[in-house]
Amino acid sequence: MKSCDCIPANTTELDEFFTVSGSQFIKTASNVGAHIEQSSGSGLDFHITKSGDVLASTSVSKDNMITTSVRGTIDGLPCGVDMNFQFTKSRIDVKVDFVKPTKLGSCSFHFDLEGVQLEGDHIMGATNVVASDEIEVSDELRVLGIGFWCALRCGGKSILLVLIRCLFALGGGIPGYVACVTAHAGHAAAGIAICIARNCIK
Repeated sequence: MKSCDCIPANTTELDEFFTVSGSQFIKTASNVGAHIEQSSGSGLDFHITKSGDVLASTSVSKDNMITTSVRGTIDGLPCGVDMNFQFTKSRIDVKVDFVKPTKLGSCSFHFDLEGVQLEGDHIMGATNVVASDEIEVSDELRVLGIGFWCALRCGGKSILLVLIRCLFALGGGIPGYVACVTAHAGHAAAGIAICIARNCIK
């Protein structure tokens, strides 16, 4: 019996949405006769919720910095989230800006690598990633009712899962780690956007 290839094999499915790489999405669309112009942007992914909402993300890295943007709609409303990662030795700083439907404000998270293994001055491994309690939530988000605990649940958890998932890539040093996080950052940004829209805005 032939199985249906409706959802490509390399999708990542969670409780609320799954992610399809841009190249796989275009290949699948071509298989059913749709014509889509391929974007020249780096790291294009599509994120589809169980209710049918679609978001698209791009992630690019330069040196030890990653910039990720996600745009789309959630429950009929436009949504946009930008994330910036900065890797400095064993510390990772992440700023999340909520830019749609209007510029809502930002929150910042800080993480530290634990059990760092060095070769000379270069980090080549770590045993864990821990979140610092230095979480900053802008006044604009607080006014909307998006406070410390909701930001922690939606943002901190999504980002932390990606940072832990990519620990194996430290075998290639910080550049390898940055490359892995870049590949998964769009999924984290989409998760944050969905979580904030559905659970935090009062």
